[in-house]
Amino acid sequence: MLKLLTSLSLFANLAFASEALEFIKANYQANDKIFVKSVKTAKIIELRGGFEAHVFNVKFEFIPLKKEMEKREILFIKDGIFTTDIINLNTKTSMRDELLGE
Repeated sequence: MLKLLTSLSLFANLAFASEALEFIKANYQANDKIFVKSVKTAKIIELRGGFEAHVFNVKFEFIPLKKEMEKREILFIKDGIFTTDIINLNTKTSMRDELLGE
């Protein structure tokens, strides 16, 4: 039974990671001047409150200039829900900016 639960949990995490990758790809390709070549997970950072910060490397081509570019993106994930930023209301700072150095 424990093996079954572990397998189901692992499968759910992999399926959710795939959804996160597709979310990022869809957001970039919503702009018809961008063609996404790849989205890869760079690292996962454990945060307080059960959140995880998933950092992705996105390679894309900017079609008007025919130039390939790379950008880092981040998603904050907790319990199957994700968001693109977390704001600290006390300090009014963005967790995204702190982690990506923007």
